[in-house]
Amino acid sequence: MLDAGGGLTGFSALVDEIPLVGALGEQGIEVVGLFCVGPEQADLDYLERFADQGLFLPKATVIVLNAGLVLSGKSAVAAFTAIRQNRAFKAATDAGARAVMLPNLSCMSQITDRGLTFAQAAAGQAKEGQEPLSLFDQARVNRWWTRDIPGFFGQFPPEWLPTSTLPAQAGVSS
Repeated sequence: MLDAGGGLTGFSALVDEIPLVGALGEQGIEVVGLFCVGPEQADLDYLERFADQGLFLPKATVIVLNAGLVLSGKSAVAAFTAIRQNRAFKAATDAGARAVMLPNLSCMSQITDRGLTFAQAAAGQAKEGQEPLSLFDQARVNRWWTRDIPGFFGQFPPEWLPTSTLPAQAGVSS
């Protein structure tokens, strides 16, 4: 899976230089492109550029609508209406791209500011010198991590998700 990233990145330079999807395909690597966007039209600039110029739009493409970036007080569905009507978005979905909504987690900044994993935050763990999340935020994280995120990935075609070819690690100790 490749997240194209926004703005001028090393990835942007790479797709300008080589036909990335074809080059990886020749090596037996199936590419899934991820375009993560917020509710602002500018968030689609790189999708528009990559698609219009034929630089990067794999057959397996997911446009992730990040509900966590909706700051206006609107519902996520309403906030992304203009994005869904955008020409580049429509062209990508007409070409087979899937659009999926990444669910919001209202206490996300508290988790990232503390440098916690979601499992740690849900379990009420904290690093030395920090307070754990409140009981209610722990419950929010638990629901988001165990219900909302699996539901999010459940919207992807299974063949687009990475799989491990390594043997199971169960029962192996280091």
